[in-house]
Amino acid sequence: MRIDSARQTIRFLQDKSIQPDSKKVCSLNKPENINFKVTISDEGKQLSRKLNTDVVSASGEELNAIKEEKEYRKECKERIKGIDDILSKDDITDKERNKLLDEKKLLEKSSWDSEDALYDAYKKKRDFNKRHNIDECNSGDRLIIDKVNTFFDRIIQEKKDVISRENEHEQSLRRNQIQETADIELEKQKANKNEMNMDSVDKNVEQLEETTDLLNLVEKSAAENNDSKSNRIM
Repeated sequence: MRIDSARQTIRFLQDKSIQPDSKKVCSLNKPENINFKVTISDEGKQLSRKLNTDVVSASGEELNAIKEEKEYRKECKERIKGIDDILSKDDITDKERNKLLDEKKLLEKSSWDSEDALYDAYKKKRDFNKRHNIDECNSGDRLIIDKVNTFFDRIIQEKKDVISRENEHEQSLRRNQIQETADIELEKQKANKNEMNMDSVDKNVEQLEETTDLLNLVEKSAAENNDSKSNRIM
C-alpha cells in the first residue's frame, strides 16, 4: 500500500489546526465577538480596589483573569454539547441546523486550549498511521511515514512543553501572590500604626491643652483670692 503522494502528506503536516490560537475565548451571548480576550483594564483594577477592602495583588489579578478565561472556555464546551444534542434530532430545519453548525464552529475555535491542542496532535498521528500501514508499504513510503511520525512527535512534545510552562506560570503566580499579599498586609499594618500614632499625638495635645487651661484657671483663681484678701486687710 503506497502513500498517495508526498505533496498530500506535506499538506497534511501543514494543517494549522494542529497549532491553534489558544488566546481566544468565547462569548455565548454574542458569538460575533468571539475574539474577545479576557483582560482587566486599569480602570477596572482601580474600581476593584475601591470596592473591596482587601486589595488584590498584581499576581492575584492575573490569576483571576486566567480563571475567568478557563470558565469561559468551559461554558463554550458545555454549549457545544448542547448543540450536538439538538443536531442529533430530526425535528430541526436545514436553516436551523446550518446556524447551529456555524455557532458550533465558532465555539470550538474559541474554547480551544493547550490540552485540546495536545489531544489533537495525538489524534492526527493516530489517524495518519491508521490510514498508512507501515507493514504494507515499500521502503520509500516507510521513510516518509517515519518522517511524518517524527514530525508529530515533535509537535506533541511542543504541546506538552506549552502545558508545562502554563502550569509553572500559574504556580509562580500563586507563590508571588502569597508574597505580594503579605507585603500589602504589612503596608496596611504600617498605615494603621501610623494612623494610631497620629491619633495618640492628637489626644496628647488635647490633654496638654486641657491641662494648660486648668492650670491657667487655677492661677487666675489664686490671684483673685489674693486680691480679695489684700482688700480686706486694707
